Amino acid sequence: MKLTVVGAGLAGLSCARALTQQGVEVRVLEKSRGVGGRCATRRIEGQPVDHGLVFYHGDDPEFLSALRSVESEAPMVWPRRVVGDGAPCQPRAFREEQQRLAFARGVSVFPKELARGIPIDLETPVSRIDLDGDLLALATESGQRHRARCVVLALPAPQALRLLRTVEPTASPDLLPAAELLAEVSMVRCLTLIAGYPAGTTVPEWDVCYPTESNVVQMVSQDSTKRPAPPQPIFVFQSRPRWSAMNWNDDSADWTGALLAAAQPVCGDWVTRPSWTSVKRWRYARLTGGDALTAPLLIRLANGSSIGVAGEAMAGDGGAQTAWLSGRLLARRLLGDK
Repeated sequence: MKLTVVGAGLAGLSCARALTQQGVEVRVLEKSRGVGGRCATRRIEGQPVDHGLVFYHGDDPEFLSALRSVESEAPMVWPRRVVGDGAPCQPRAFREEQQRLAFARGVSVFPKELARGIPIDLETPVSRIDLDGDLLALATESGQRHRARCVVLALPAPQALRLLRTVEPTASPDLLPAAELLAEVSMVRCLTLIAGYPAGTTVPEWDVCYPTESNVVQMVSQDSTKRPAPPQPIFVFQSRPRWSAMNWNDDSADWTGALLAAAQPVCGDWVTRPSWTSVKRWRYARLTGGDALTAPLLIRLANGSSIGVAGEAMAGDGGAQTAWLSGRLLARRLLGDK
């Protein structure tokens, strides 16, 4: 069985790794320059900064074991100091049974560990899926065609839906119901600001803050508290979904100032005077509450090929653990068909 995974986030990488370990020939196609998706770490002035997912949380023993099995670095318990009664992006992260972990070199070390040894084509966006005899052919924006017996779409639900709709509708009676399920899944946007401050700045004594009454700020992460001897304080500000949608098309210089001003009541006057800033627009930041499905999708086509769909919407209520589990669950279903 030859298989192609579209998407090198946690769902795609966990699926690819589980299949590779069972001798399946797998190739991963990823549109970005690196792996991990929202498990993203950016190096700024030599310092790692987690600007998507800021920490891992979970209660599944296999998922926690996988995090602790990263060869290059053991995870740390983080955040330890949390203030504010505002709603976290993932409210269950702070349930008693959940463990919260981060990495000193950034959250991206985990997807990089999953990707080790797996053939991955970066900067390879897929534009459509065609039937090709008893195979599937994935057309990329650069004109390449990748053929496989099975294709796994490990993407945010709206992106998976767009690709699924390029498949010839008569190829399977299951295509339309699968598309209808994916169409029910909605995701929210998040405007994110990274800001660095001069060394010696007096900063709050917390790791993460969830502002209680702000209509603008969802979360403030003091990212530099994860780093050993950080040269400067670095903070990550994530805005609320509604505010992000309202300001999505505005110039970043406009919403940067507004976001810092909104953070001033919870952080202090110093927060409006950063040494530098950097921004990130997350179009598919996380699921809308209650929109998750119960399991990964597997669509069998009349030509003998199949299409699977995995991701955080496919095996629970969202988040990194759910994405990782969905990839593993789909791999087991595919191995059962082998």
